[in-house]
Amino acid sequence: MLWLKRALLLLTLLLVAVASVIFVLENQAAVQLSFAGNQSPQWPVAAYITCAFISGGLLGLLAGQVLRWRLRLKMLRTSAQLKRSQQQLGASGDGPAAS
Repeated sequence: MLWLKRALLLLTLLLVAVASVIFVLENQAAVQLSFAGNQSPQWPVAAYITCAFISGGLLGLLAGQVLRWRLRLKMLRTSAQLKRSQQQLGASGDGPAAS
């Protein structure tokens, strides 16, 4: 089963690479973007779209990492609170009531 997953991953990466090469080769027209009175240098359309794609991916990874840090911090706080509660329960000698 592992070989099938690896084969599918390799096939997917190969298809993305081929699609990327075709996209770059077919979008060679130079364009100049303008935003708020500022002009960009003339680059091929593919360069701008590729930069936007990579920037979006990096921002998505950064956002995911921030969420992971927040969840880890919350888990550490909860773990510390549980440990304190267990220590207090053990110190009071009031263990769980047995029926």
